[in-house]
Amino acid sequence: MNSKINLTTDQQIKNNEILAHIEAEKARLLEETRALQQQWRQEERRKRALERQQKKRQV
Repeated sequence: MNSKINLTTDQQIKNNEILAHIEAEKARLLEETRALQQQWRQEERRKRALERQQKKRQV
């Protein structure tokens, strides 16, 4: 049964506030994830560069 539910103005306002909060949190988490991925990639590049330097010294 899909029946339409009519919300009061106060309920609509509260729902919109909740949705805005969720969207802001989603954006924050996505940005945090991007930053962590970038940090991980930089660390991996640094490790590989260090390994290459050590191999050159051994030769």
